[in-house]
Amino acid sequence: MMEKLRAAVAGGDVVGKEFAGKDGKRRYRLSACDDFRYEDPIDQSVTEKQGVRFLFADGSRIIFRLSGTGTGGATVRLYIDSFEGDPANQTGDAQVSRE
Repeated sequence: MMEKLRAAVAGGDVVGKEFAGKDGKRRYRLSACDDFRYEDPIDQSVTEKQGVRFLFADGSRIIFRLSGTGTGGATVRLYIDSFEGDPANQTGDAQVSRE
């Protein structure tokens, strides 16, 4: 799965695509994607392939990361952040859909 995501990022053809939210009202335009790396501010060491990020024009993002020391049998961690500009929707339970 991670290799397929990395291939999509390397190809760059997904940038600019638009995706519809579950409710059909929200639209998410992919503005950037990368296979990010970590740069340690203390010792300046660099660790490559820390995860695949999909960054959207409104500030939303999806991140896929492998957890564990190896690639075989590793756990995939998925992080999803969605921007909400309406203050009325910013204090509710994040686990409840607002459709």
